[in-house]
Amino acid sequence: MRKTARGEARTPRNEAVAPNEAIAGPGHGRHGISASFRFAGEGLAFALRTQRNLRIHFAVAGAVLLLAAALPVSALEGLVLVGAVALVLVAELFNTALEAAVDLATDRFHPLAKVAKDVAAAAVLVASVGAAAAGVLVFAGHAWPLQLRPHAGAWVLAAAPFSLALAWPLVRSALRR
Repeated sequence: MRKTARGEARTPRNEAVAPNEAIAGPGHGRHGISASFRFAGEGLAFALRTQRNLRIHFAVAGAVLLLAAALPVSALEGLVLVGAVALVLVAELFNTALEAAVDLATDRFHPLAKVAKDVAAAAVLVASVGAAAAGVLVFAGHAWPLQLRPHAGAWVLAAAPFSLALAWPLVRSALRR
């Protein structure tokens, strides 16, 4: 789309377009639902092919769901596990999309590009730690059925990753000095 000297938007056929009117072109809304699923599949395939961490998350997700299928987890516990797994995978996919968009926007180092990528990676880390805590809480009762207080040890184990994640930047900066 081009703009005229008066700032008026024009299509490739030189037709005037209202400022709030969307222009649909190839890949911009003129396709059916099967194409939408195909595009989503292509995106997932690209991410799995190029992102090592996504492949790791998928492997861990498969192991978690197989373990849940093998143990007598309740429907609510299963829902928590599926939700946690989905959250991590979605966070990793958004991280991949954001990194690609930032790379497209600039080919040089920019502090804000670094911030965007670092914050997206932090979102994946938070989702992963939360999913690990959920897994510990769900599986603790099945793996360690003999406890004085049910799930007391699980809460300690669930809190440990969060504590380590919070303490790591402090430890790392202390080690650099």
